[in-house]
Amino acid sequence: MSIPSCETQQRTSETLIADNDAYRRDNRNKKEAEKYNNCLHTPLLQIQLDKVVPPSLHRLLGIVLKYHKHLEDATHTIDKKITQQLDVYLTDLGKTVKQYGAKWRQTQELQQRLSMSKGV
Repeated sequence: MSIPSCETQQRTSETLIADNDAYRRDNRNKKEAEKYNNCLHTPLLQIQLDKVVPPSLHRLLGIVLKYHKHLEDATHTIDKKITQQLDVYLTDLGKTVKQYGAKWRQTQELQQRLSMSKGV
């Protein structure tokens, strides 16, 4: 469960260092690393976090996954609509083909009767 952004504290290099110091001072137990914001190691670079570009995999997994899910949902909805329209169309087409077949049979029967009556 994620915490709404209004309730979270903005992370800085200083908070990362403080969390890491507390983690190393208290116990270094990886199972409890969550209490220290998972700061198992000191930051490699002492720079402001808003100057750091997130790794591409993180961006892809977050944004692209959400976009892909929305795209799948949208195409599924479109597929449903197309299928419903095709069902109606194919039902109407089936009725028309049956009617055409019945009329064609009637025409063939009439032609046979005419040819038989002329031949007699």
